[in-house]
Amino acid sequence: MRYNAVTSSKVIPILCVTPVISGIAGWLVLNDALTWLDWCMVVCIAVGCALMGTNSLNLRTSGFIPACITALSWGLCIVFDKVALQYAAISFHLVFLSVCILALNWFFLRPKLTIAQSGKLSQVLFGAGIFVGAIVFQLNALQEIHPGIVEATKRGLGVVSALGVGYWLLSEHITRKQLFLCFALVVCVCLLAIDV
Repeated sequence: MRYNAVTSSKVIPILCVTPVISGIAGWLVLNDALTWLDWCMVVCIAVGCALMGTNSLNLRTSGFIPACITALSWGLCIVFDKVALQYAAISFHLVFLSVCILALNWFFLRPKLTIAQSGKLSQVLFGAGIFVGAIVFQLNALQEIHPGIVEATKRGLGVVSALGVGYWLLSEHITRKQLFLCFALVVCVCLLAIDV
């Protein structure tokens, strides 16, 4: 296996807090508290994801505030998804989310329609399919599982899979620390699954 501490794969450490935000918001909004074991695993996953990131967190970069807003939004959004599912079917919620995301992206980002010309339409469609699949699985999981557990599972396995994709498809290097943390994250997610 290739190891190189200088050019290792990178993740955004601030996003690690989303499971903790979801756990707290699930308790406050839904009156649904996590067990002590669930909290231990959620916090371990958050810490593991934070340690997986870069060696230093630079609070002065221009991306720090948007990353904090993203973390807060993702942490809260999953809780409100669970609330919304009490009043609407998954199919409606999926269409509603997709249309809202498309409209917000169009309004704020003003994407240029050069995708078909660049030959990357298949990649965009593949990505859209992954997005829809992820939302469907998340909404199904939320019907039975606490938002904090769903978010911790997504975050832990998402970081592990992102490092794997970076290694296998992009020839990125994985450090020994990252490899150990990947193993620890998988163990924590398994313990969450057993406790559900």
